[in-house]
Amino acid sequence: QFNLDADPLLWGADNIMRGHREADDSIHNPDPRRDKVIDRGSSIFTGRGFMNLGFLVLLLLGMFALFAGYPVASYFTKQSLSSNGGFGLGGINGTGQVPAMDGKWGMIDPDTPAEFKTKKSFMSNKNLQLVFSDEFNVDNRTFYPGDDPYWEAYDLHYWGVSVGTLSSPILGR
Repeated sequence: QFNLDADPLLWGADNIMRGHREADDSIHNPDPRRDKVIDRGSSIFTGRGFMNLGFLVLLLLGMFALFAGYPVASYFTKQSLSSNGGFGLGGINGTGQVPAMDGKWGMIDPDTPAEFKTKKSFMSNKNLQLVFSDEFNVDNRTFYPGDDPYWEAYDLHYWGVSVGTLSSPILGR
């Protein structure tokens, strides 16, 4: 089945035999006598070594400046915020009174029962205060843009059926 002789020397594969020399053996086979000048080594203080060390030092200084220097500098140069501006919706006047605005502009709905404005915490047993409520109990209340300070309904007309049953102030129907 195979056209090879039983003797590997007859295959033309004499380069696998021990002691076989090739023309380029001197390139990849070490010779201690020939290479002793190169093997002695040279100085580690070369221009390339100094460049490597210099860039490593520069990299370390940059990382130190980023993760240590910047937070320290921003802490000491941070300016305190002024309290001369308004304090939320409607602001606060000179006497500290908060204006009563008509309509439903507060964070807590006036229709929210008093017993629901505080609640005991499950974790620390402290009293938690309600910060936002909306009872949604006003008849004919609309949620068009600008009607409500917190909620706005999207105009979700189903254009695929093209029935035209939408009543929208934007479209004028």
